[in-house]
Amino acid sequence: MILLDIFMPRGRHWEQELSQLIQNKKPETHVCVISSPSDREYLQTAFNTGVKEYICKTADSNEIRDALFRIQRGCTYFPPQMWQSQSKHYYSPLTPRQQEVLRLVAKGGSNKVIARRLGLTEGTVKRHIYNLCQTLGASNRVEAVELTRQQGLFSQ
Repeated sequence: MILLDIFMPRGRHWEQELSQLIQNKKPETHVCVISSPSDREYLQTAFNTGVKEYICKTADSNEIRDALFRIQRGCTYFPPQMWQSQSKHYYSPLTPRQQEVLRLVAKGGSNKVIARRLGLTEGTVKRHIYNLCQTLGASNRVEAVELTRQQGLFSQ
């Protein structure tokens, strides 16, 4: 795991440094930004550059520890403020289709019902659920729904 502060003096813009690092890293290496900025612009730019893990230095020690454990397990991690928003614009590490599947799971839909409703195969629905659980660090679909509710995803 590489922990990187995006505001270390280098000579290039941090986005370029980060992009080059991600392109040249080994596939099994996680690049985690641990930095002071916690506003959405920096977080979204880091995500767009290829970062899948971002921890704010202002987080308390428990959040940092939990984030590092999740990252070590292969999960994506961004601070909770990426999930919560006062506006319509918010970040989600889930794809729009995964969000759609998760909303239907939250309404009690079985894989079969979700597949029929979205015009997918049951296998595709299972894969979406598996991927979103991996991304969220959830053990199962119930935990995935609970995590997204706690983090404000369903309030939008």
